[in-house]
Amino acid sequence: MYRGYQLKLNDWTHDHFQSGVEQYTDHAASAKIALDNYIQEGKYLSAKELEAEWFPSVKADVFISHSHKDEQLVIEIAGWLKQELGLKA
Repeated sequence: MYRGYQLKLNDWTHDHFQSGVEQYTDHAASAKIALDNYIQEGKYLSAKELEAEWFPSVKADVFISHSHKDEQLVIEIAGWLKQELGLKA
């Protein structure tokens, strides 16, 4: 990671939500497929194998660390980053 920022979004608009939903849907589908490939003995996840193979293949310009309760806001931010700056989150 090169930089970290803490955003305060007092006047955030919701004009980019659909673009964020599209990115979120793509990432969620990829994550499900990847996780399914690493289930062992029907109930264990091989985290070491998953980390070694999956994380380097994520092609994103920005990583957004967030709480699950902020999911809708993060989707909106991802949409804004893509539409306004051409960045993938």
